[in-house]
Amino acid sequence: MSRKAIDINKTWPKVENAITSIMNSLNTGLSGEAWMKTYTMVYDLCMRGSNKPQRSSRRRNRGAEVSGKPVYEKLQDFLQRRVKSLFKKCADKIDEPLLQSFTNEWNNYVTAARFIKFLFSYLDRHFIPRMISSQQGKYYDVYTLHLVIFHKIMYLPLKNKIINAVLRFISNERNGEHVDRSLLKKTTEIFVSLGHTKQPNEGSLEIYQKDFEKQFYKETDIFYERESNKFLSEINVSEYMIKAEARIDEELARVNHYLHHSTEKSLLKKCVEVLVTRRLQLLWREFEQLVKDDKTEDLQRMYKLLNRIENGLQPLVETLEKHILAKGLEKLTEVKTTASKNPRVYVETILGVYQKYYDVVQNSFRKHPDFVKALDKACRRFINKNAVTDLSKTSSTSPELVARFCDVLLKKSSKNPEETELVNTLDKIMVVFKYLEDKDVFQKFYSKMLAKRLIYKTSVSEDAEGTMIGKLKAACGYEWSSKLQRMFTDITVSREMNETFKNHIVQKSIKLEIDFEVMVLAIGFWPLSVPNTKFVLPSLLENCVLRFRKFYNEHHNGRKLSWLNQLSRGELNSKFKNKRYIFLVSTYQMGVLLMFNEQAEIKFEEMQQHLQLSPEFLEGVLATLIKTKVLRAKGKVHQPGNTYKINSRYSSERARVQLNISMAIQKKQESNVTHRQIEEERKMLIQAAIVRIMKARKTSDHKTLMTEVISQLTSRFRPNIKTIKKCIDLLIDKEYLERADGKNNVYNYLA
Repeated sequence: MSRKAIDINKTWPKVENAITSIMNSLNTGLSGEAWMKTYTMVYDLCMRGSNKPQRSSRRRNRGAEVSGKPVYEKLQDFLQRRVKSLFKKCADKIDEPLLQSFTNEWNNYVTAARFIKFLFSYLDRHFIPRMISSQQGKYYDVYTLHLVIFHKIMYLPLKNKIINAVLRFISNERNGEHVDRSLLKKTTEIFVSLGHTKQPNEGSLEIYQKDFEKQFYKETDIFYERESNKFLSEINVSEYMIKAEARIDEELARVNHYLHHSTEKSLLKKCVEVLVTRRLQLLWREFEQLVKDDKTEDLQRMYKLLNRIENGLQPLVETLEKHILAKGLEKLTEVKTTASKNPRVYVETILGVYQKYYDVVQNSFRKHPDFVKALDKACRRFINKNAVTDLSKTSSTSPELVARFCDVLLKKSSKNPEETELVNTLDKIMVVFKYLEDKDVFQKFYSKMLAKRLIYKTSVSEDAEGTMIGKLKAACGYEWSSKLQRMFTDITVSREMNETFKNHIVQKSIKLEIDFEVMVLAIGFWPLSVPNTKFVLPSLLENCVLRFRKFYNEHHNGRKLSWLNQLSRGELNSKFKNKRYIFLVSTYQMGVLLMFNEQAEIKFEEMQQHLQLSPEFLEGVLATLIKTKVLRAKGKVHQPGNTYKINSRYSSERARVQLNISMAIQKKQESNVTHRQIEEERKMLIQAAIVRIMKARKTSDHKTLMTEVISQLTSRFRPNIKTIKKCIDLLIDKEYLERADGKNNVYNYLA
């Protein structure tokens, strides 16, 4: 088949009329018949050029190359004329009328362009791709051609007026005036859409960024610099931060309403730079006063502002740490006299400071790691060294007082809190515990106090004790708490053994004159030691002890029992002025008081000879009996040759009277003994660490060895440098180590 050539000059006016109808009447447009007729005319115009038969698609496409160019040029010419007519409508307008007219014409124009590109789809599919690939001049697809012409004829001449109008709108809105945000959004969307007129691989936001954003950021800087200076001359820093935060939020809202989302990061950076970064020194200086005045909301606001700046928070972190340290030391100085004697006051004062600033870190600083670290460092410093520790002249005071507070909480008392409150308090104690440097001191005192609570059955409950041990286990590991757990096991075994012993007595028809109970405790797990004094048991007790020893040996051949009389206690029935009392006494007190069944007055030397107690132990026993007014002494107490007798005028409102009280001097002696034990244990741990390190390294210089030892032991206690040096010298004497030849600061391990 053959086709006649088409005269483009005759046919094109019909096509132009059709696309003009589309542009003028977007709602009605073309009928289906007119649409197909126009599409066919465009197709035929692209295919014209030869009367010869078109034998192959390849030849037809080559024809499209030739015929497509006049069609492309005709369309280009039409669009240029059309956009010039649109320009005349907008040229004389400014501000809002200009933006209204500009956006309306744009919307109509690009809507029509989307329809027109379908009419010229054959051009898009064949002619334009070939021309672009052959690089024969600048060619665009039909839709992009619309945008390129609009950009050149309409946008560029009006660019400055349009940008200025948009910037005035934004300035007016910043000053509190109402503006048409939808109009601004339409305008900025045009900037973005016009960016698509660029060639591939170029940013589609180039026009938006170069023509609008650059000027927008400049205006933003000028506006907020002027406003910032005005604010600071009229209001204080707290009010300024409120204004700054509100302005930043407004700018972010502006992005959401009518700016491109890519603007957000740069705009936020610009606002923070002007409103915050340039005022950093002022904000930093104000921070300490805000902390002192407990201005939680202002602190939160300052954190939010400065967190946007690199290193903006660091001075705040340092200031907060110094403030918490000063406040902790101040509070403990205020109560140092009371707190040194009352562990509850000491721990609750620490917790008061900690909780206050923990809330600040949590609420105002959103648990930022740097502020959490500052809180930890400050608490660790004032908890381990403060007015109370200075008063006692030892850094071990803190762990000892914390352990004593645990003892107060876990011991039976009418003042004990409810179970839920008790658990919460134990949780708080663990907060203080984690800051203790000498955790081994806490462990030593806690284990001794736990032992007494279990032996004397004064624990508030086994569940509470188990809860605390579980917390210590979680904090320090299984090995640390294993001995504490074993104590409970021994108590359970002892209960069962006592039941077995009672059944044994019944079966053997043995009658004991007194109620008798024994606790059998494993020597390696309890912090107890055999007393360094002899003691002759009263005959009633001696008989019971012999019976139990025989029973125990029958069941556990080869085991040896060591009797800890200093921890034993009992009850004595007594009568004064026809009133009966039950005295709760230690075994030593029992031995002394039972002697008065035989004699009215007894000399100190006689008691010592009869009971075989050392003088210092006997003096302590007599001191408590005199303090409780059960005994009276002639002359000075404890003086050799002094005589003691029962106080016949003794009376008490209670029927059960506790005589087994610890004197202040005894408590101090016990504390001193415990501290000496701790020091000895530390020396052994340091030596073990040195040997362990040297065995692995074989050779080490002095500085490295010291660093490794401190690193390994810090979780338990902070080793003293002098003590480490003494331990090294001791190990050299024991031939575990030797100094390297000619190098005094280098050690070798001796296998």
